[in-house]
Amino acid sequence: MSMGTRCALLSAYTMRRVSADSHHSRCYRILLLLLYITLAVHSFLQAQPIENWTDDYIDQLAASWPANVIDNVPKWLRWSPKGGTRMTIVQIGDSHVQGDVAAVATRTYLTRAFKLSGGAIGFSFPFGMARSNDPRAIRSHSQSGWTPVMATKTKVEQPFGIAGAAIDAYSKPTPMHVGLRRDSPYSLPPSEVQVLFVPSQKAPALRLNGVFPDTIDKDKGTARFSFSTPPQSLTLSLDHVEGGLNTFRFLGFVLDNQASPLVFHAAGINGADVRTHLRNTMLPFELAVLNPQIIILSLGTNDAFNTQFDPVSFRADYTQLIRRIRFMCPKAFIVLATPNDHLYRNREPNTRVADAAETICNLAADEGCGVWDFYRIMGGEGSIYSWDSHGLTAADRLHFSPLGYRLQGTLLGVALYRMLTQEPK
Repeated sequence: MSMGTRCALLSAYTMRRVSADSHHSRCYRILLLLLYITLAVHSFLQAQPIENWTDDYIDQLAASWPANVIDNVPKWLRWSPKGGTRMTIVQIGDSHVQGDVAAVATRTYLTRAFKLSGGAIGFSFPFGMARSNDPRAIRSHSQSGWTPVMATKTKVEQPFGIAGAAIDAYSKPTPMHVGLRRDSPYSLPPSEVQVLFVPSQKAPALRLNGVFPDTIDKDKGTARFSFSTPPQSLTLSLDHVEGGLNTFRFLGFVLDNQASPLVFHAAGINGADVRTHLRNTMLPFELAVLNPQIIILSLGTNDAFNTQFDPVSFRADYTQLIRRIRFMCPKAFIVLATPNDHLYRNREPNTRVADAAETICNLAADEGCGVWDFYRIMGGEGSIYSWDSHGLTAADRLHFSPLGYRLQGTLLGVALYRMLTQEPK
């Protein structure tokens, strides 16, 4: 009998005994569950040498991972591509999302699980123009006439894109050149590109690859372009309009292909905490433009990394963010993801993560949100050591390695698939 099987049997027996005894606390049950998950995760990670971790193996590992589910899911939330309705998912977060490796793995898993020809890439922001790391679908670099602005670098409320970043154009800048690439074999090249900008009736006329948009809505800040042949690069040019405003704030691209019934948008920015996204006055409006059925908020890492972390203030800020989003997207199901276990300044486990995760789980229950408790799923406090010993973390043991992000993203993909199909674990 494997260690994973022994752990499962021991946990099931113990949990039945604890549930039957009213004198045992909920905290004791949680500790037992974390003990089971920690042992089981260690057993799972030992199963295959790291050099043999193929895509198929990662899929199998994530599918058999213990307790990998989204909780608080309503029974009505189901989806199948055969139903004729497009599924749009948006994930918002911090550096774990900006890196895009996990998000690509999530979309890839869903594409394969639902047997689709590919998924639409969705939102992308040219972070290279801000001397930061681009998402995998974009190649960009600093260009004259464009000034990046980050919500992480200001304490003042401003309109940013859903990633918490924007690029200002002053007067008439040189055209913005951005290269495109397939972020995975399971993504479809864009046949439609949407340019997002801060709404203004005085916004200058836009051209993308030399053509004017098929449609433009200056009240929403969207310009939509169609291409018979998917472009290999994008060149965004601005023309002044008579009496127009000389300042234009660019918020991002949406790379779409209507041939796919699934689009998974990922929008993150390095260093973001909950207040970063609260400062973004455009976030709820940009989400309404994307019109998602599911919104995943992957926040809490940078909040808990702060030594002044206060669970009460954190909960109050997060509640405000959720309610702002829900006001503009009342039909969307919001899922809160807890942060990963990590080391504080590469020295010892950050004990504040447990407080952040507990706060998020309680908030999700009170606000009617789903919760993907990744902190628990990865093994709880100290599990970062096990992930590190298997080559799944970066050197700081705060972030993951590319392979670690592939595993994390695939785990989320499995949890989303189970949620959308209501498949029992």
